[in-house]
Amino acid sequence: MRRVIWLLCVVFGVVLASSAVYASILPPLIPTNPTPADGGILNPEEQNRLTWELGHAGLTTSSLGDIVRYDVFFGKAGQMTLASQNLAEPWFEPDELEPATEYQWQVISRDYNNQVFPGPVWTFTCIQWMQVSVDGTSLYWRILKPDGYAALLCNIIVCSNDAVGLTFGPQMADLTASEGDSIPTWYTFGQNLDEALRLRGWIRAADLAGRSFPGLFPKSDEGTRIEVWGRLEPVECTSAGSLSNDFDLILTLSNP
Repeated sequence: MRRVIWLLCVVFGVVLASSAVYASILPPLIPTNPTPADGGILNPEEQNRLTWELGHAGLTTSSLGDIVRYDVFFGKAGQMTLASQNLAEPWFEPDELEPATEYQWQVISRDYNNQVFPGPVWTFTCIQWMQVSVDGTSLYWRILKPDGYAALLCNIIVCSNDAVGLTFGPQMADLTASEGDSIPTWYTFGQNLDEALRLRGWIRAADLAGRSFPGLFPKSDEGTRIEVWGRLEPVECTSAGSLSNDFDLILTLSNP
């Protein structure tokens, strides 16, 4: 009977020793390498999964088996709360994200001894979705009796999840001829020229400098056409040769 008891004690001692050695060689399991990157952006139209890795090469969830679990804190900046507990895989998908909003999140890993390894607090900004294509610029003649004029047309196609506004750059000015002379220039914009003229008419280039027009065009997944027209008087454009002007046309997603 004494021999049996002694053998059981030996076996039990070996098990304890093995666990102690394994715990001592296991490095800290600190979450790192977040996606999206800290301070980066996230487009929810493409993906909304947050992922991370462990802080040591070669250590993964699969290699560590069941000895690592994750708790995730998540929320708008300054409003983090516990969002999920006891995750077995290094990823988390938050609920619906608000556009143009900064979020914070933190992952805390726990090993099989329930030892806690907090990761840093990470941030990202959720962007609004906007896809833009520009058809290019064309020259049109439009005859309005008794006068005619030439119009430069720029077609922009925008797909977005919110209303689209226009902001004109601060350097808006008249077009310049190849000889260096300034050519009086007016602009208008809308979904077609007739609508644009009816709503706002022609606006002198200098009067548009730095001006914003938020929420002009409705949101559309299939594409909204934005037309920006530049007007030149016939006598000017027939004698001007090549014309040039650089200005910024900024598209913004905004609520009307």
